[in-house]
Amino acid sequence: MNGIKKRLEKAKGIWVAELPNVLWAYRSTSRKATNKTPYVMALKFEVVIPLEVGLPTIRIKAYDVSHNVKVLSRSLDLADEQRKNALIRMADYQKQLAKTYHQKVQHKLFSVRDLILRKVIGNTKGPVDGKLDSNWEGPYKVTKLAGKGAYYLEDPEGKPVLRPWNSNT
Repeated sequence: MNGIKKRLEKAKGIWVAELPNVLWAYRSTSRKATNKTPYVMALKFEVVIPLEVGLPTIRIKAYDVSHNVKVLSRSLDLADEQRKNALIRMADYQKQLAKTYHQKVQHKLFSVRDLILRKVIGNTKGPVDGKLDSNWEGPYKVTKLAGKGAYYLEDPEGKPVLRPWNSNT
């Protein structure tokens, strides 16, 4: 989506004319997660770019209608298997991303009566807080354990925080 946004911002006033080209590029570029283009995932066959239609290429010259019908019918038979393979590949890709993302995370276990600071996230940040305001709030005291890495907290006045805090997020 960032690529689409950048291309359309460069086009400025003629973005309406540029949009079909940007969408074509997006739909015909293979994704890392599935190793397939969105066009292939939706329509089950490779796309032919307009330039290949205008200028005869080897791919266009080697096109055989009867062979294409056989290949399409075979690929329709294997569509479910291809979808399953794409799902497996996507799950593996997401697992690799999560592993890389969490590589530098150092888990810290807290015990009851520990004082901690809690990271301010978007929905708890005040509407008037600027970007130079503190990213941490607290201190809070751990009152009891809620599960693996989750804790019940109370503020300095002894008022309990409404929902458990998870130290893994």
